[in-house]
Amino acid sequence: MKRHVSGFRKIFRYKFFRSNFVGVLSTLGNLSLLGFLVEFLRWSKDAANIPSMVLGSAIQFFGHRTFVFGAQSGKMTQQGPRFVLGEAMGLALNVFGFWAATRMWPDLHYAWARLGVTLLVYLGFNYPYWKYVVFKQTR
Repeated sequence: MKRHVSGFRKIFRYKFFRSNFVGVLSTLGNLSLLGFLVEFLRWSKDAANIPSMVLGSAIQFFGHRTFVFGAQSGKMTQQGPRFVLGEAMGLALNVFGFWAATRMWPDLHYAWARLGVTLLVYLGFNYPYWKYVVFKQTR
C-alpha cells in the first residue's frame, strides 16, 4: 500500500526547496538584524549590512549542512573552510550588489535592495557552490 504524502512534505523532498526554506529563515534573520541596526540603533545602511550578512551566513551553514544536504557525516574541518570561502565570495557579491543597487536606485528601500541582490547571488552563486563544492557527498 502506498502512503499518501502531502504536497508540503513532498516539496521538502527536493534539496532545492529545502534550501529555499533555509534561505527564507536566513533572510528573515538577516533583515531583522539589518532593520534593527538601521531603524533602532541608527547605524548607516552600509555599516549594518555586514553583521546582518554574517548572521545570515551562520544560519545558512547549519541549515544546509543538516536540513538540506544531510552532510553531518562530512568533516566539518573540510566543510567549514570551503563554506567560509564561498561565503566570503558571496558576501563580497552581496555587499557590492547592495552598494550598487542603492546607488543606481537611490529611492529603492534598502530592504528591497537586500532582497533582490540576495536572491540573485543565491541563485547564481551560493546554491551551486554549496551543492557541488561544500556539501558534495561522494558515494
